[in-house]
Amino acid sequence: MTIPPTSDHTRKYGRAGRLVKPGKTLTRSALVARLAARPNGLTAGDVAFVVELLLMAITNRLAGGGRVEIRGFGSFRRRLRRPRSAHNPGTGERILVGAKYVPCFKVGRDFRKGLAASFLAGKLASRETPGQAVPAGIEPRQPGEHA
Repeated sequence: MTIPPTSDHTRKYGRAGRLVKPGKTLTRSALVARLAARPNGLTAGDVAFVVELLLMAITNRLAGGGRVEIRGFGSFRRRLRRPRSAHNPGTGERILVGAKYVPCFKVGRDFRKGLAASFLAGKLASRETPGQAVPAGIEPRQPGEHA
């Protein structure tokens, strides 16, 4: 069974089937608006121009076969996907999909640690009850870890 891309299932769970929380996606226009709202003297047009330049620079470097590394954030590279056989779900016809380059992103160490810290902070905060704080030095267990 194929699910059409505009179905309620896709809006709720996304294409990968994981639950997508509403309001958690930061779009390009929302990023521009957030950065322009800061007291830095930049207009929304200036910020939009800088964001567009950054994205174009990354795209052009990858298209040329290069790699982009932003320390602490991550690195972008292109990866070659081998040719493969696929089928048209409407007709069942077998087709050959040629080799192509796809973008690949590897998360940087600082970015990964920041996400892990925010996850752990959220877990600890959710364990608290009103009027009761989590004692210092208590860390949540890792998956698969036993007492």
